Amino acid sequence: MLEAIEDVRDGQDEVSWAVPLDGVWLPLAEAAVALGCSTDTVRRRLKQGSMPFKLESGRYLVFLPNTQPIRPLIVEDEVSPNVKAILELLREDRELQRQENSQLHEELAKTRAELVKAQAALPPKRRLSLFEWLSHLWAAQ
Repeated sequence: MLEAIEDVRDGQDEVSWAVPLDGVWLPLAEAAVALGCSTDTVRRRLKQGSMPFKLESGRYLVFLPNTQPIRPLIVEDEVSPNVKAILELLREDRELQRQENSQLHEELAKTRAELVKAQAALPPKRRLSLFEWLSHLWAAQ
């Protein structure tokens, strides 16, 4: 398990954690799910000093080492058939959205290439006579 290390700074005792390099910092709610307990239980453990945590942008982040088993958010064996059907529909929808995004990226790349060609065909920024402009336009095609 992790050990607390006492650190003395400016005459105040602070407890910092010797955190191993292999692990993950999770928000309080996600840590509770991963540990299979309630957020209140995680808060109690933090208050007791039995778990490392840090406060970042007003949010508590709890450190879970990689050696600790992390439960998935949804265990499919534990859900009803209706939920399984909904999950399958969501997976199919996500795959369709990925395919659509890929097609849109290709179309965007083509449109950008056409834009570059069209911008090249534009007359220069200086004022041209009508004849010069028409000549330039005719040459671009």
